[in-house]
Amino acid sequence: MIESPLKVELLLFETDPNSVLLWTRVAANHALRTTVVAHFGQENARLLGSPGVTVVDKSAAGSNFSALVSQASREDGRREYVATGERLVLTEVVSMMHHGVAYALEKPLDPPRVAGVMDYVVKQLRQRAEQVAEYEELKGQLSELTQREIDVLHHVLAGTSNREAAKILGVSIRTVESRRAKLYRKLGAQSIVEVIRKVDRLAALSKDVDKSQETPVPNLANLSPHLHAKMSTVA
Repeated sequence: MIESPLKVELLLFETDPNSVLLWTRVAANHALRTTVVAHFGQENARLLGSPGVTVVDKSAAGSNFSALVSQASREDGRREYVATGERLVLTEVVSMMHHGVAYALEKPLDPPRVAGVMDYVVKQLRQRAEQVAEYEELKGQLSELTQREIDVLHHVLAGTSNREAAKILGVSIRTVESRRAKLYRKLGAQSIVEVIRKVDRLAALSKDVDKSQETPVPNLANLSPHLHAKMSTVA
């Protein structure tokens, strides 16, 4: 049995009993419990939102198959979507994958192909879980900075010397050094290079992990322009 990275379900929107049986068996090998629903539509949104795998067959979605699956995949970033069906149209497949659908399988299905797809999407879920954990850690570190430390960080990122920063901020050099040491400690960094890497990494992760937020750390709304630009740019 392959261990699933998360305690998640396979949501299976399928009308064919043989396909249901096949997906259920493969999901069991990944410790995924299967929930089967016969119809896929906007009213199913309440079933979504938690980490997991969603398989949607064309027979369960009807004529709006491509549009519905594309929209769900685009808006539901915590799940991996797989589209299946008979006589899939290439333009539909391209559109769905463009909107984040992980895989498209044309029927008839067979165990090796279904197992291969499940291996792939479970791996994607594991990687996403690791990204979320890293994102939350980095966001937590930056959230601990005080506004005065953020002001110093602005000058650190800009390459300003401690003496110049002290003059601009109207404080002593020792105060700048103290705040700089504190922000380094809070960020778990030993050098300016590590600080820049952490800020850039948070910005990159925020694009994938937390798409609903305009900035990675909402409570740092008063970031200086230089730091804000750093946090808004994917490395």
